[in-house]
Amino acid sequence: MKLPLLLASLLASTGLSVAAQTKGSPAPPSGPLTCVVCAKTPLVGKYFVHNQTNHICAECEQLPTRCALCRLPVKDPTTKTTDGRSFCPADAANVVVAQDEATKLFAQARSELSTLSDGSISLRSAAVAVQLVDVDYWNAKAGGDGATTMHRLGFSISRPIGGGFAHNVILMSGQLRTTTLSTCAHEFAHLWLNENLKPERKLDPDTREALCELFAFKLAARRGDTNEIARIKVNPYTKGVVLSALEFEAREGLPGVISWVRNGTEVVLPATGVARNATARP
Repeated sequence: MKLPLLLASLLASTGLSVAAQTKGSPAPPSGPLTCVVCAKTPLVGKYFVHNQTNHICAECEQLPTRCALCRLPVKDPTTKTTDGRSFCPADAANVVVAQDEATKLFAQARSELSTLSDGSISLRSAAVAVQLVDVDYWNAKAGGDGATTMHRLGFSISRPIGGGFAHNVILMSGQLRTTTLSTCAHEFAHLWLNENLKPERKLDPDTREALCELFAFKLAARRGDTNEIARIKVNPYTKGVVLSALEFEAREGLPGVISWVRNGTEVVLPATGVARNATARP
């Protein structure tokens, strides 16, 4: 995500104040201002405000390194990915950069999905190869690395082998654990769909992705993760079809969704009161 830096000027000697608060803005700080990067306090003269609440001194604003997630300046980064992304201290404590942690998170998502479905959401081919990657190579191959590019957080593939499947999942490194856990649930859902959809049934692509987002939503709801719940609802990835999937599951229950996948014939979800493309854009 790329959040703009808002310039603010404070001239203590003349008593000039920052512009008046707008409706819905955070309340002005009651004490001395402190730089969130270097802890310098009090801040006087020119300073910067990031995301409305983080104050940055003029020196730290000039730092060339930015957090790959929140875009805060980073001084002496301790956590990096091999493709050069760095993270601020707050995000560094919560990002996934190690292969073993990615493997554990996928196993956790898989286990919790099985538990919340009473074992109905499970794979016949138990082995899944999970790989954490640093380079967003999907977009590099397509020549797209701009701000408007839809960066993928994960990818999965199932190859028929004998009477089962060989499953592979690729996860993007440097994402928050909660986001990675949701991605694991989403990619696991792809594997489950590959095993449970009849070979001749071709789901609408947005419907397929919406069902996978439904799995991620169910996992987030089970964990009480309100941030992920909100993010999934407004994510434009499924063009709003995720809202239809949520309504369908609320009406039929998870067993109804599972039955529809295994036994249905439609290429899209049954009609609901949710209009396609109804989701908000970030």
